[in-house]
Amino acid sequence: MAYEQERFNQEMQLRVNEAEEAYIDRIRERIEELQANDINLLFSYLYRLDIEEGRLKELIQRSFAGHFADELAREIWQRQKQRLQHKKDWPVPPVSDKEWEL
Repeated sequence: MAYEQERFNQEMQLRVNEAEEAYIDRIRERIEELQANDINLLFSYLYRLDIEEGRLKELIQRSFAGHFADELAREIWQRQKQRLQHKKDWPVPPVSDKEWEL
C-alpha cells in the first residue's frame, strides 16, 4: 500500500511539473512576442505583475542570449505562485462596512 501511494504521489508530481512547464512555455512565448513587438507593454506587464526592478536587472545581466525570455517566464511563474500562497496565508475578510456596499 505504501508503495502504491508513493507511486501515485510521484505520478501526480510529474503531472504538476508538466503542467507548470506548459504554463511557463506559454508565458515565454508571450514575452518573446512582446520583446519583438512592444517592449513598453512588456515592462508595463512586469510592473503590474510586481516583478522587482532589481530582480529584472539581475535576470538581464545573467541571462545568455536567447535565454532571457525563459528565465523571465520562470520568474513570473514563481511570483504568481508566491502571490497565491500569500493570499491563501493572509485571507482578507469581506468588507462589512455599509458605506462600501453598492
